[in-house]
Amino acid sequence: MKVVYLSYDGILDPLGQSQILPYILGLREEVDSIRIISFEKKSHTQEALKTAKTMLANNKISWTTRQFTESSFSLMKIIDVCKFFSTFLWVCIKEKPDLIHARGHPMAIFASFFKYFFNFKLLFDYRGVWADERVAKGSWNLEKIFDRQAYNLFVLLEYHVLKKSEHIVALTNAVKYQIIKNTNKNEGTISVIPCACDYGLFKLKKFYKSHHTKPITIGYLGSIGPAYRFDFYLKILQSCLDSGIQFKGLVLTNNPNDAFREINLLKNPILVECLSVVQATREEIPAYIHKMDILLSFYTSFKSIIGTSPVKIAEVIACGVPVIANKGIGDVDDVLADLGAGITIDYSDEDSINKATSYISECRSLNFDNIRENSKKYFDLNLANQIYKDAYKLLKTY
Repeated sequence: MKVVYLSYDGILDPLGQSQILPYILGLREEVDSIRIISFEKKSHTQEALKTAKTMLANNKISWTTRQFTESSFSLMKIIDVCKFFSTFLWVCIKEKPDLIHARGHPMAIFASFFKYFFNFKLLFDYRGVWADERVAKGSWNLEKIFDRQAYNLFVLLEYHVLKKSEHIVALTNAVKYQIIKNTNKNEGTISVIPCACDYGLFKLKKFYKSHHTKPITIGYLGSIGPAYRFDFYLKILQSCLDSGIQFKGLVLTNNPNDAFREINLLKNPILVECLSVVQATREEIPAYIHKMDILLSFYTSFKSIIGTSPVKIAEVIACGVPVIANKGIGDVDDVLADLGAGITIDYSDEDSINKATSYISECRSLNFDNIRENSKKYFDLNLANQIYKDAYKLLKTY
């Protein structure tokens, strides 16, 4: 079976290194050939590209790259569309792939129409409820006619792709059952693979008895913007301060300016003094997680969050660190409850901040080692790779 893997996300990006490349390497032995087509950012050096291409070639994986157009102007993305169209057409004509593994909605939409001409099988790697995520992140405003029409179009296109796909990989069971409800797809054609974690990189947090005498470190990890509730994180810190809990806030983000802007709005010098904002590379992140006693992770409540599988939650749990999140984020409610690795709270519950504050005060009594070991049944990369392999084996029989 000859496979072409399509990704708008770059292989050299942190996400590509953690959530794309390990799977492709794991699947190589299952097929005759794999070619990757991905968009890479201009900021990546030629040396990095050369090193990655050599590594892939050594694993008998071909890689075709196109430069990602970095612009907030939507029409500029037409450049990427043209690049992709010509590249994908050339690959289909030359290599006649048996399977297209399309990561994300834009790639799957393209592939579904090429399917009429080249008769390949399509695996739709469904990376979240794409149209609703664009609304949640502020990219589309449904009060604007153009954005509303774009939203409705992509909802229709998503339905078309789901119906045309021989197999679907979803991030959450919540999305799986929604797809079945909306399309009547056979349950056997949908696999669930949450964002996995590299347990070799994200190791167990070391715990020392003397640590009990130090302030509790309350962590925040990831982006700051319309799709996230950094303000709720700050509200809980304020509640901890009011409750007399000795703590430090550790904010790990690539949006430090946004973090400082929201922190400065507090006009509370005592709380501000308790906060640190840090940027870090992927390799540096585990060391900062080890400083945390608990992670707070809050998403803006919107229907798109049922498709969310936060890799940051997998990574901190792999380090044995518990989590407080809001209800409704993918399968997080069930996972945290099953692992005893944290709690979820409801924004509409007036007592939610008090519940979080109370949990934080007791978080050091949890067994870090148990949290890590039990979490492997959800987030172990080897398990995720096996589910992908099973999907490929099934597709060979179609």
